[in-house]
Amino acid sequence: MQVPGTEVIEDTPTQEEQKYKQEEVYEAKSKDIPESSESLYFENLAEKIKDKELDRIAKEVLDGFEQDEASISELKDMREQYNKLHDLVHEQKNTPFEKASSVKLPILTKACIQFASRSGINSETGGEIAKIDPVSSDEDSFYRSKKVATHFNHQLKYGTPNHYQSHRKTRMQLARDGYAFRKVYWDSIKKKVISTHILPEDFIVNYHSRDLSECYRYTHVLRPNDNEVKIKMAQGIYKDQELSPISVQEVDAETSSSKENIGQSLPQEIDFTSVRDVLEMHTYILLKESDDIRIPVVVTLDKESKKIFRIIKRSHPETGEALKYFINYTFIPNDKSIYGYGFGQLLYPLVLSMNTAVNQLINAGTLATNGTGFIAKGSGLPRGTHKMKMGELKEINNKGEDISKSVLQLKFAPPAPVLLHMIEFLGVQVDSLSTVTELMTGGQPRSDTTATAASIAQTEAVKLFTDIQKAYHISLGEEFQCMKMMYSIFLDESSLVDYSGVEPFQITRDDYSSKLTIMPVADPNVVNKQEAIGKAEAILNLIKQDPFLQQDPEALLLGTTNLLESMGVNPKKIEEIKAIYDHSIKSVREQQIVTQHQSLQIQLAEEQQKNLDEASKEVEKKEKQMGGEQQSQ
Repeated sequence: MQVPGTEVIEDTPTQEEQKYKQEEVYEAKSKDIPESSESLYFENLAEKIKDKELDRIAKEVLDGFEQDEASISELKDMREQYNKLHDLVHEQKNTPFEKASSVKLPILTKACIQFASRSGINSETGGEIAKIDPVSSDEDSFYRSKKVATHFNHQLKYGTPNHYQSHRKTRMQLARDGYAFRKVYWDSIKKKVISTHILPEDFIVNYHSRDLSECYRYTHVLRPNDNEVKIKMAQGIYKDQELSPISVQEVDAETSSSKENIGQSLPQEIDFTSVRDVLEMHTYILLKESDDIRIPVVVTLDKESKKIFRIIKRSHPETGEALKYFINYTFIPNDKSIYGYGFGQLLYPLVLSMNTAVNQLINAGTLATNGTGFIAKGSGLPRGTHKMKMGELKEINNKGEDISKSVLQLKFAPPAPVLLHMIEFLGVQVDSLSTVTELMTGGQPRSDTTATAASIAQTEAVKLFTDIQKAYHISLGEEFQCMKMMYSIFLDESSLVDYSGVEPFQITRDDYSSKLTIMPVADPNVVNKQEAIGKAEAILNLIKQDPFLQQDPEALLLGTTNLLESMGVNPKKIEEIKAIYDHSIKSVREQQIVTQHQSLQIQLAEEQQKNLDEASKEVEKKEKQMGGEQQSQ
């Protein structure tokens, strides 16, 4: 059996290719663009593969991409429909009459906002987003985990793109579509590890796939401009290829619709900012047609010219461990597909029915309040629309006949009460499914609702949310582990880590290569701030009631600090309170030492006095004995 990737013969470049390299690529390299570390750690196999084999691989990649796109065509159509409801896009309607009502209730938008807000409210605890579990309790492991925690949390809080802002987009899409994909990678231009949200139309995976870790093919549609592509060629990341001119601005129909919905128009002319579709497919290929085993690789090619820029292996350059770049977040799982269910699919028919009922009510009210009808031809009344002022009498050319006999005003039935009942019924179904109830949105319950009943209702309302939140935290932990692996490859070790309030230290790739587990600090079971405060208060009360813990200042400090963090008190204030506690604890312990010393001194003095008294009694006793003996003699 032939080993994949061996004996690959490099083609001799043609004169045209040599000319292009000299005029374009080498010109870019002459501008002092350094070779990227990405090209050093990951060999571009496309540089050593024959053009015939590259054409075969490119055809296989494009055919697979088209198959995957076709498998989600219905999903994309559905997404486009409920996106109009979510974006509250106004559409002019001419039925049952011209410019009829076209109201869209913000129910879907409200449900997504509520989920995104509640799921992100507890993302930080004590100023940290992630926590590090050391592999052992030894001092070296503890110090290493502390360094990684400080560096990792600083990158999440102050890096670009910002962790919280980026995950706001993910949470909104997750609630709307039922799935969201994020990517962790090394950006060779920005020179940093990036964790970012991916638009749903930019990530293509076959609908019947169920897990990315077991999926044999998925594609991220990159949209770089020509300048970005040429920089990567100069850095040695992409193979030197001649870029064909962009003749048409190729944009996905869904992307075009999304831009139109928010008032943006696509550029009419092609300029240097125009982007091209570059497919980054994570798949398994035969490097040579005669190979027997497919190997996991990342193939990057230009969709329009069908030219391959890059082929790299999907494994850690040092450990050989399989690399994971994408994380799949799921709202409500779909047992038939990797694409989950979201409020978009679940609420679409309900919201559509509510919109129809509301528009029917408005249309009925419009017809009832706007007079229309027929006028007899010989009535003497002018045709058309008549404007009148309050209290004004209009003169008409009438022969004294009864005007009411010449005019027939059409009367339309008022809105049916059943429509109001239908809207109320559908609203209850929507609220029960989306947990957007008064109790969950901060509204007041009915006056006859007891506190216990309100608490039970809120607990029941958040069961679905809590389950989704737990799944979200698991995926977030996977994302942190992916970032850890990227730092173990690309971390810049050239300078000290020097953050405000932290003693400078050196962080290395070895620190991230160690077996540390990085997980979110947030508690998925806590869905609002008040609940977090309630739990912290319960812990503090338990400490105060325990006969042993209530005497321990450190236990009281732990409970108090936990409560203050749950209340969102400024960390600097918490540190000041800790300093006061530390000073008090130190004073108490010093006083305890002094008291113990004094007690010991008193005890020693008492023992010495006791010994002296006993010795004195012993002397007196002996003297008496000696006196008695002398008298007897």
